[in-house]
Amino acid sequence: MIKSRYNKLLEVLIYTVIIILVIITVINLVVFNYSISDSDNNEKKVYHSYKYHFGMVYSNSSGNKWKEIYNAANEYAMQNDAYVEIIGENIKQNYSKEDLFRIAMLSGVDGIIVEGDEKSDELNILINEAYESDIPVVTVMTDASESKRSSFVGLGSYDVGKQLGGQMINLSKKNDETHVMVLMNSTNGYQEQHTMYQAIAESISAKDNILVDTWLVSNDNEFGVDEEVRDIILNLREEPDIMICLSDNITESAYQQVVEYNKVSSIDIIGLASSEIVYDAINKNLIDGVVSFDKKMMGNNIVDALLEYKNNGYVNEYYMVDTNLVTKSNVGRYLNNEE
Repeated sequence: MIKSRYNKLLEVLIYTVIIILVIITVINLVVFNYSISDSDNNEKKVYHSYKYHFGMVYSNSSGNKWKEIYNAANEYAMQNDAYVEIIGENIKQNYSKEDLFRIAMLSGVDGIIVEGDEKSDELNILINEAYESDIPVVTVMTDASESKRSSFVGLGSYDVGKQLGGQMINLSKKNDETHVMVLMNSTNGYQEQHTMYQAIAESISAKDNILVDTWLVSNDNEFGVDEEVRDIILNLREEPDIMICLSDNITESAYQQVVEYNKVSSIDIIGLASSEIVYDAINKNLIDGVVSFDKKMMGNNIVDALLEYKNNGYVNEYYMVDTNLVTKSNVGRYLNNEE
């Protein structure tokens, strides 16, 4: 009798364990199927087919502004059935801009966005090769006007110079002499910066008390700019009252060197820039003002130029981007990313 009860109890226990194991197996299968389904959904979100694939090419020394321009361009592109890829972004080895351009062509992109260079014959030849292969090329910030590029998206250099000249007059001494140093790149972007300089000169043509010197800075690499600006500041026979910087990397370098060598109170900096670092410096009264450009508008214009060419076969040759003078009075809007 006792043995029979024991056997029945054992059978119940075994059946109970089996039922529990079956329930656990069913639950695991449900969870596994859900995971597979969720993974498939994620893959559908990540992998999307676009009508056009554009490549963006720029030099390593161009700073963070290009990442922001890229983000704006790609966001706008995806709204218009296109995708923008930074060529060479995941490649550890440093390639020249010309090599990255070749990679873009070999990748079979539908259009190329490139930081132009008026002094690079090699880049002009590559742009012409892309044109012959029916790949439209849009130059950005710096033009390559001797090439067969489709469009140039940049700033109104003359207007930028006028804005900088006006700010310089505001900072200049009314009666005493004001010494101004203009720093500009000797290579990339020289033509646009020369136009800015001419506009500055026109702005102060009636001001006999403003004396201007021009210094050329090489921008072969980011550290080279920092070193050259530092050497200029350390070896000055006479400090300028105002330092005008005609590119974003020179503006940031000048600001860092002036702060490092405790010359904030003696040298006023104005320039061309569009970064959080510079905006923060303006907010702290370390930089007097900069001309800033709308990176979102620039990104949109880049994509519009390529889409116009791909869809219609023709395009505007020039797209100009809005600029604004940023000073202590309005820098709060830019610190909050409201360009």
